[in-house]
Amino acid sequence: MVRNNFAALTADQQSEIVEFLLTLARQENVDAGKVDLSNFLLQQTEPQGSRVSSVTFTIPSGTLVPHGGRVVIARNATQAQFQTFYGRTLDANTLFLTGGNVFPTISGGEQFGIFDSNGGITTQHVRIDGPTFPEAASAGQTLQRIDCGLISTQAASWNIVSSTPASATPGIAPLSTGQNRICITEVADSPTNSDFEFIEIFVE
Repeated sequence: MVRNNFAALTADQQSEIVEFLLTLARQENVDAGKVDLSNFLLQQTEPQGSRVSSVTFTIPSGTLVPHGGRVVIARNATQAQFQTFYGRTLDANTLFLTGGNVFPTISGGEQFGIFDSNGGITTQHVRIDGPTFPEAASAGQTLQRIDCGLISTQAASWNIVSSTPASATPGIAPLSTGQNRICITEVADSPTNSDFEFIEIFVE
């Protein structure tokens, strides 16, 4: 009966039914086009006398960031605490991570870099930025990237301001250059409470 009814339809009607039935089995890939930052390493280096100390943070597996999205890593705060402290609600394109009271630790002189521990397999033709301009020798400074196309190690590539909750801009990345870069866009000390120190990564 069903077969006969289907056979009695026009070719266009049959095509429409087949297309509809195919959509029932199709699952939308909501992660298509996102950049997989799983297992990327963030390294914090700080000169100490004649040697250089370093701390690393591994971005958790499953961290998928859309182009135009960001990752904010706070030292030791929940997202709710972080948003209250800075008076800013992070949007849906901003992923929030906690550094486990280890990363970042900003006390002066630090630089931060991004490394793809996957050997470039997951970057999907996205270029990785160089290390940041160093923090001031003493604490209390926030670096905000002007443009990911500018040289990351130069002071002119950053707005450098005193660290206060009002001066920080988590969740607000610079305009995209269209060059598909992964870059660090903010390094913020928090002199009043180290739990809220953070760095921000932007995926163009």
